[in-house]
Amino acid sequence: MSRTILKENGDIYIDPSSGRTQLITGIRKLSQDVADALLVEYNSERDFGQELTKVLSSNSGASFLNVIHSAYIKSRVEEAISRLKAMQQSRPDQLNDYEAIDKINDLRVYSLNNTDYVFVVDVSPKAGPDQNPQTFTVKLAHQLP
Repeated sequence: MSRTILKENGDIYIDPSSGRTQLITGIRKLSQDVADALLVEYNSERDFGQELTKVLSSNSGASFLNVIHSAYIKSRVEEAISRLKAMQQSRPDQLNDYEAIDKINDLRVYSLNNTDYVFVVDVSPKAGPDQNPQTFTVKLAHQLP
């Protein structure tokens, strides 16, 4: 089983009463690991993170661009999670089935307008509650060229 420091809103969480960090494992760790993989820009040396920063928008408002961008975002999210899963499988002695990715149950991308997209991804652990899947929403803001 592995442990990691709890993060809250992207920062290390410090318990106000003790002044110490908290360590998490299991499904909470899986949730945080997936969020990290989706919020960190891809690093080729570590082979970790997402490549969503390459998404460009257009000022044309053509609906087919939303379809192209949505498909691109979906593929990049799947790749980021696949890289995390491969990293987990390379160290099987350091995690348990509650923090190991089994599969992506659902991945949806929504276009809010020409420049904003939201995606929701539902990842299942190998063990643990299927009735309470972990879901992540990230809004991507793009700048017009």
